[in-house]
Amino acid sequence: MTNYAGSDPAALQKASPITYVQADVAPLFIIASDHDAMPPEQYNDLIKKLNAVGATISRSSSARTVRRTLRLLAGREGAVSRFLER
Repeated sequence: MTNYAGSDPAALQKASPITYVQADVAPLFIIASDHDAMPPEQYNDLIKKLNAVGATISRSSSARTVRRTLRLLAGREGAVSRFLER
């Protein structure tokens, strides 16, 4: 994230999504890949924080499930609304 916020700790914290996690967080669709710029442990930290505050989460590490979800969201009217209503 230093490429966006520099090296100032306060700016980094403000730019990090994990700073704003709370139980009533809006729905998030998070995809992590082997080629992500974000280190994998940060993805796990985000999931741990979501669990710690009691946020409702659904996750899958299956590439097939992610592809199916993306097709659903892209190809069916109302799918995005249903996802956001979870």
